[in-house]
Amino acid sequence: MIRILALLPVLLMTAPLLAQTADEGVPAAAQANAPAAIVADVDDSAPAGDAYLPAEDGEIEPVPGGTFMLLAYLALWVATGGYLFRLASRHRAVQAELGVLRRLLEDIDDRLNELS
Repeated sequence: MIRILALLPVLLMTAPLLAQTADEGVPAAAQANAPAAIVADVDDSAPAGDAYLPAEDGEIEPVPGGTFMLLAYLALWVATGGYLFRLASRHRAVQAELGVLRRLLEDIDDRLNELS
């Protein structure tokens, strides 16, 4: 579990890098692994009605979904924290039960030693 939590910052830092795409709108990793026929079928000369068009004059375009991404990360952290809290409370309950069992075994052992 600790190893998985140690990898979480690495995943969070590399997520934006994995989301970057090439100029054609196709991820670079997919282009590298795609057959030549598929890549050749992409026609850049005439964009479709809702096709991606790059921003002109360096203007910044708002990207929708940022709020949803933050809410998703928040939900993930809350779920992870809830899971860890539940795990800790169950661990405390098991430790308390083991303490009771140890005391019972000591009492039984003392009684057996008195009889012998």
